[in-house]
Amino acid sequence: MIRNLSQVVLAVSDEEASAKFWEEKLGFVIVNRTTASETNEPVVEVGAHLNAETTLVLQKQNGVKQVAPMLIFNTMRFDEVYETLSETLTVGNVEEVNGVRTFTFNDPDQYVFRIKEAKELEFE
Repeated sequence: MIRNLSQVVLAVSDEEASAKFWEEKLGFVIVNRTTASETNEPVVEVGAHLNAETTLVLQKQNGVKQVAPMLIFNTMRFDEVYETLSETLTVGNVEEVNGVRTFTFNDPDQYVFRIKEAKELEFE
């Protein structure tokens, strides 16, 4: 019935600063720029690459802080990603969860994200 997660909307304090964070710190790219029809505020969509199945939609907060689920990203280059992010971000300790190494980091709006070591990525 449901094939995959398409977009995750994050209510942010500054969509341009947030997009810059995702671009500069994690190597994401801007997939789309638009304007929210209901608020006429800018919206920036970013993804791990231009054809990413799942993207982050960054839009201005409407006065209430959004409570978001934790997003988990896979990487087959775990140690490299940990080292790179540790140079410019405060990252959590490496932990082992069910035999898989993970760590967390926060974005400028203090959302918590997790990086998970992927042994093999399988796609349909």
